[in-house]
Amino acid sequence: MKLTPSRPFPYYPFLLALYPTLALFSVNPSQVKWIVLVRPLVLFGAASALIYAGLYLLLRRQDRAAVATALLLTMFFLFGYFYPLLETGLSAQLFVLGAIWLTLPLLTVRQILVKQPVYQMITLSFNVISLFLLVIPVFKISASHFQLTQMLLNPPQPDATLTAQTRPDIYFIVLDGYERADTMMLDYDYDNSDFIQALEDLGFIVPDCAQSNYMWTPLSLSSTLNMEYQETLHPAAFEHLDQTDWIHYHGLIQRSAVRANLEALGYQTVAFESSFAFTDIPDADYYINVSRNPFTMSITRFESVLFQTTALRPFTDTWVSLAADEGHCDQLNYTLDQLPVVAELPGPKFIYLHFPAPHNPFVFTVDGEFAVTNEEIGYPNMVSYINNRMLVILQEIIENAETPPIIILQSDHGWTTEHRLQNLNALYLPGNSTLPISDTLTPVNTFRIVFNTYFGGHYPLLPDVSYNSPEWRKLDLTEAPFICP
Repeated sequence: MKLTPSRPFPYYPFLLALYPTLALFSVNPSQVKWIVLVRPLVLFGAASALIYAGLYLLLRRQDRAAVATALLLTMFFLFGYFYPLLETGLSAQLFVLGAIWLTLPLLTVRQILVKQPVYQMITLSFNVISLFLLVIPVFKISASHFQLTQMLLNPPQPDATLTAQTRPDIYFIVLDGYERADTMMLDYDYDNSDFIQALEDLGFIVPDCAQSNYMWTPLSLSSTLNMEYQETLHPAAFEHLDQTDWIHYHGLIQRSAVRANLEALGYQTVAFESSFAFTDIPDADYYINVSRNPFTMSITRFESVLFQTTALRPFTDTWVSLAADEGHCDQLNYTLDQLPVVAELPGPKFIYLHFPAPHNPFVFTVDGEFAVTNEEIGYPNMVSYINNRMLVILQEIIENAETPPIIILQSDHGWTTEHRLQNLNALYLPGNSTLPISDTLTPVNTFRIVFNTYFGGHYPLLPDVSYNSPEWRKLDLTEAPFICP
């Protein structure tokens, strides 16, 4: 009796369906949250299974159905890279694209499925190749996760010399991309003086010539929360100026010296969900986030970018992109609604909020209604709405607190290229409203002042220095002058 060797199951179409999502995520896993993977992986995985099942019923051969499925998936995932040719309106390019898109698959199917049987070796080869492709992003994601885990397992040691007679709640509210008032007038013809005056009337100290230390969020936030310049925090990063070690900044923000000091003093950490993974503190004692069911949550920015590389691209500039922006709008409003509520949590608290606005996308009208607009209109609208909400929230927090809170209202950087360093910096320091604060205060000294003033710290104030650097070489630093009104 002649035995026929069993044919290997062709699983490569299903791995191919998962690859684009994992490959995009692996580019920078510290900027995107794990939850955004679930829906596209399930969607593309299920779609590949359905296509394979339909083709198997039609062709009656596993290997042929697998090749046809892989071909269709390849066309689907590569379409977005050719789509810009359609937007140019050039008929010749459109004709060539259409010819390739229709003729090549037909010829390939005819050649492989009709004239040449698909042998066992082809299935084995495609299985191995697809597995190898998938291993690359999985390895990168795993390596990043391991690096972050190692950092989180070795947090900075708290300053044992700090003491607390009283333990007021401490709010660190970061408005991403919020410019200083004088440069906002120059860039947008927007008069923000009423907001600054209202802050001062509440008791805030607002330095006139405040600047951020760095132009980019990961550098700025990690420096502020660890009270050191990057040269001290991460000197090894300066050996590779063309790379950004997002994982390291993620670790410095999530397990910072400020957090270590305050938790050693008996504080609990309260953190709000941010739009970026590297600015999040998900292991806080209280983590405030929108309910996240991966199958019912709004379309994410990650999905919008992913779909742009596929045959779904024609829809990404309409309903997909709009749905992602509306979800972003909902998250911002939810955060503003919850900010005054956390004061009711028991015990002394360190409340950390990285608020991704007035950073784009510009999704608010002046009254807080959802509307996507351009920067010229949208940025001032976002500022106006944030100002109105924030003043009410700050007043509520101050008036309802049994012990007057410490509040740092700060932006990580400005917004326009010309004024990227001119940031908002407002400090509510109860009992110390006349504390001599430099007009050129930079964020690196913020918590040095807080610890020295309220907890018996002995942190010398560092020289206030601002640095310019290009976006793709964030650590290629050049000292920038202070531009004062």
